[in-house]
Amino acid sequence: MSAFWEWFIWQGTWVIVLSIGAIPILTGIAVFALALSRPVAGWVRPAEIAPPYIGAVTLLFALFASLMMGDIWHRESHMGHLVQEEASRLRTVVDLSELCGPPCEGVRDAAQDYARTLAAGEWRREWVKLSPDADTALSRVLAALAGLDRSATAEASTQGSFMTIYSELRRLRSERYGILYFDMAPHRWAMIIVLGVLTQLVLASLHVGRRNALVVVLTLFTLAFVATLAYMAALVWPGADQSVISPEDMRRLLAP
Repeated sequence: MSAFWEWFIWQGTWVIVLSIGAIPILTGIAVFALALSRPVAGWVRPAEIAPPYIGAVTLLFALFASLMMGDIWHRESHMGHLVQEEASRLRTVVDLSELCGPPCEGVRDAAQDYARTLAAGEWRREWVKLSPDADTALSRVLAALAGLDRSATAEASTQGSFMTIYSELRRLRSERYGILYFDMAPHRWAMIIVLGVLTQLVLASLHVGRRNALVVVLTLFTLAFVATLAYMAALVWPGADQSVISPEDMRRLLAP
C-alpha cells in the first residue's frame, strides 16, 4: 500500500467522498472537450462504430461495480455480526458470574466495564482504530479471571468456560479490526475509475462533434458514475453500532 493511500484513507469520510466523487466530473469534462475537438471530430466517425460491441465496455464497468459493492455490503454485514457475537459473549460472562456468586463478582464487573468501553468507542460507526481504553479493559477481564483461578473457589468448569469466552472475545475483536481493513487495496479503486473513464470515452465516441447529444449522454452517465463512487467511498469503513444488539443485552451489559 502506497504512502499516499495510507495517508488518504485516514482523512475524514467527507474528504474521501468529495475527492473520489470529483474524479468522474473532471474526466467527463475532459472527454467532452476531447469529443468536440477538431482532430477527433475529423478522425472518429460514429456511423462506422457498431454500438452492440461498444456495450461490452459498459458491461465490464457495471459488472465490476456490482462485485465491488457486493464486497462492501458483505463487510458491513460481517461487522454487524461480529459486534452481535461480542455482545452475546459478554452477556454470557455476566450471566455465568451471577450463577457463580460472590467469587465471580470481579469477573462480572470487569466484563461490564469492557462492554461500557466498547459501547463508548469501538461499537460506533465512526470507529476506525483499536481503542487503548478497550485494551486496558480487556486486560482487566484477564486479570479478574487470573484472580478467580487463584482463589480456587469457583468450579473448574466455570473457570474453563470463562477462559473460553475470553479467548473468543479476543478473537472477535481482532477479526473486527481485520475486516475493517480487509481488501481496501487501491488497485480496486483504480480499476473501477479506469473502467468508468473508458465508458465515458465509449459513449462520447458515438456522438463525436454533436454538442447537445454529448451533454445529455455524458451528464447522465457521469452523474451515475459519481453516485456509484461516492456511495462506495462513504462505506469505505464498514461500521456497526449498538443498534444491532438487543436492548435487553445492552441493559444487562451496561448495568451499574
